[in-house]
Amino acid sequence: MNFSVRTFSWLLLPFALLASTLHGQTSSAADETLEYDVIVKQKTMGKVSIRTHETPDGATVSTTDTHVEAEFLLMKHRYDYHGQETWRGNRLVRLDSRTNDNGTQLAVSASVNPDRSVVSINGKQPQAGPAFVMTSNYWHLPDSMLANHKFSIIDSDTGTTFNVQLTAVGPETVILENRKIACQHYRISGETSAELWFDRQGRLIRQQTVEQGYQTELRLARVTAGTTAP
Repeated sequence: MNFSVRTFSWLLLPFALLASTLHGQTSSAADETLEYDVIVKQKTMGKVSIRTHETPDGATVSTTDTHVEAEFLLMKHRYDYHGQETWRGNRLVRLDSRTNDNGTQLAVSASVNPDRSVVSINGKQPQAGPAFVMTSNYWHLPDSMLANHKFSIIDSDTGTTFNVQLTAVGPETVILENRKIACQHYRISGETSAELWFDRQGRLIRQQTVEQGYQTELRLARVTAGTTAP
């Protein structure tokens, strides 16, 4: 079960500040916290928080925390995820995560360079793999030159590799808190799939995936400027 923001951490463009749209204040995309509701079967069943911070050497570090308690066929399912990604510009360079998927413990550590990746799952011997360009947290898009081309992403909680394609669907308006937000709609297709909406400042506003056979949506609830460095 993959409830992390396949944010999703993915996907940057130009726009008016969402924080001023929602709260009348200015926020830096490099130093802020985004909070999302996780909606399954029309009900809010969890929360996702993504904190981004720019380091002194120019890297962007994101910390994602997810907590979901869902009920499927009268059985409760709990999912907790904590992950940290490091990006340099539009290039993913590192992922570290810990997941408790209803009692199943997972730990992923991955480093990425332009030619390949090295991934260790649950402390096992690291394995070489393709150069991932994004994670299934989907909070940060890779370089725009990858649009309409196939590439590899890493599942941020299991370490699984997916070969996908990114397609720009087109501009759309997303309504949040009765406010209209101009967004760009992207589609991930291939070995995994997702529908993603980003504002012109590069924030993930909305995400739709299928989890355990159920349509699952992440919907931005709040933006807070000025986070503490992870």
